[in-house]
Amino acid sequence: MSTNRRGGQIPWESIAMWILVLAYAIFFSAASIQKHQTFQSTDFDLGNLSQVMWNTLHGRPFLLTNPEGAQPEMSLGIHVWLIVLPISLVYLLWSDPRALLILQSVVIALGAWPVFWLARHALPARWVHNRFHVFPLFFASIYLIYPALQSANMFDFHPLALAPTLLLLAFYSLERERWGWFALWVGLAMACQEDIALVVAMMGLYAWIFRRHWQAGLATLSVSITWFAVAVGVILPYYDQAGASPFASRYGYLGQNPLEMALTFITRPGVVIEALLTPPKLTYLRDLLLPVGFLSLLAPQVLVIGLPPVLTNLLSTKELMHNLEGFHYSATVVPCVVVSAAYG
Repeated sequence: MSTNRRGGQIPWESIAMWILVLAYAIFFSAASIQKHQTFQSTDFDLGNLSQVMWNTLHGRPFLLTNPEGAQPEMSLGIHVWLIVLPISLVYLLWSDPRALLILQSVVIALGAWPVFWLARHALPARWVHNRFHVFPLFFASIYLIYPALQSANMFDFHPLALAPTLLLLAFYSLERERWGWFALWVGLAMACQEDIALVVAMMGLYAWIFRRHWQAGLATLSVSITWFAVAVGVILPYYDQAGASPFASRYGYLGQNPLEMALTFITRPGVVIEALLTPPKLTYLRDLLLPVGFLSLLAPQVLVIGLPPVLTNLLSTKELMHNLEGFHYSATVVPCVVVSAAYG
C-alpha cells in the first residue's frame, strides 16, 4: 500500500485484484455468449441444465428431457446437482441460457480472491508486507489464466465449474478457523456434484492431520463421506431410469459398483497401476503441474486434497477426461495445484 495526500492508505493490491477479476469476468462472459450465439453450444451441458433450471423454477424440480427423447426424467439420475435449486432463481431475472454463462464466468473470476488471500496467508511476511502484494497477485493471475480452468469456463455451463471458487473459500475459512463459513462453503461445493464430497473429505483429513483440528476434521470427513454414499448409493440409482449410470461404464474394468471398485484397489493393485501409468496420463499429470513450475510438489499436504478428481480422471477409459483443455473435468484440481504452489 501507499499513502495518499490525506494520509489514508490506497489499497493498490485490491484495485489490481478487482481489475483482474472484472477483466476475466467480462471477457469470458462475452466469449462464452459469442460461442453460444454462433451455434457452438450443445445440449450437453448447457441445453440440459438450462431446461432443468427453467423446470425447477416453474415447480418441476430437476426435470429433464432425457437424451433419447423419450419420457422426461430427473436429472438427479445423472448427477446430484442440488445447486440447481438456488441457481434457478437467476431465471427470475433473465430466463435465458446466457444468464448461466455470465454467472459461471463471474463465479470463476471471484475465485481469484481466495487464491490471493491464501497466498498472502502462506507466503513469508517479508515477501508480502511491501508496497505492492506482488506474489499473491502473481498466484491469483496464474489461477485465472490456468488452461484447465478457462476450458471449464468455455465448455458451455456446468455446476462443476462453480465448485473451485467454493472450495477455495472453504479452504481459506479452514485456514482462518472460521468454521461457520467453512460449513457454508463446503455445503454449497458438495451441492455442485456428488463427487465433490470426496475433495471435501480430503479437506477434512487436512484439517485433522495437518492443522490438528481433529473435531472439525472428523466432522467434515464424516459428513462428506456420508453424503457421497447417499448420493451415489441411493439418490443416483433411485432416479436412474436406465438402471445403470452412463458414467459407470468408464470404470467398468474396476468393478460393477463402488464397493467392487474400492476392493480392486486392494486386491488387484496391478490393474490400477497399469491404468494409471500410460503415456497420455503421465502427460496429463505433467501438464497439470507445469503452469506452476512443479512448485505444488513442495506442499504435498495441500496438493493431495485434489487427489480424488485426479484419480477420477486418470482411471476413466474416456480419453477426454485425460485432456486439460476443452472440457470441465479438471476444474476442481486447479485450486489445489495453485494453492499448493503458493504454499510450496
